[in-house]
Amino acid sequence: MRKLLATSLLPYAKLRNAWRPGLRILMYHRVAQLAAYDQLTVSPERFAQQMQELAQHEVVSLQDGLRALQSGALRKPLIAVTFDDGYLDNLTEALPVLRRYRIPATIFITTQFCDQALRHPRYGSQGAQRLHLDWDEVAALAREPGITIGSHTLTHP
Repeated sequence: MRKLLATSLLPYAKLRNAWRPGLRILMYHRVAQLAAYDQLTVSPERFAQQMQELAQHEVVSLQDGLRALQSGALRKPLIAVTFDDGYLDNLTEALPVLRRYRIPATIFITTQFCDQALRHPRYGSQGAQRLHLDWDEVAALAREPGITIGSHTLTHP
C-alpha cells in the first residue's frame, strides 16, 4: 500500500517543485493536427490551452531566463518556450497563439531544412509536403516581437 501511494503521489510531488525559483524550459517541435499520435507534435488546441495556462505565470525569452539564471538572481520561477527544427507550423499554428498570449519564444532552425523540401517517414503522406520554414519565413519570424531565432544544427544528424 505504501508503494502504491508513493508512486501515485510522485507526479504531484514533482509538480510542487515545478513552481520553485528557477528556469523551466518547455521545448516543442510541432504544433499540428495529425491523424496518428506523434510524440513530437502537440495539437493546436492543446498548445493553446498550455499557452493560456502559461500566460498566468512569468514567461520570459530564453535569453532573459539564462541571464537571470547565470546572475543567480532567480527569486521566482521563470518559464521559457522553445521550438526545435524550424517546422512550418511554428509560423502557421504556434505564432498566432504566442501573439495572443504575448509569450516570447525561441525557434531553433536546422538550416539545411530551409533549403529543401524533405520527406520524413514519421509523417507518412504528409511527409511529402514541405514541413519546414524557408528562409523568407525565418526572416518574417525574426521580425516578430518576442520571437528569437537560434541555430539548431546544419544537418540534424
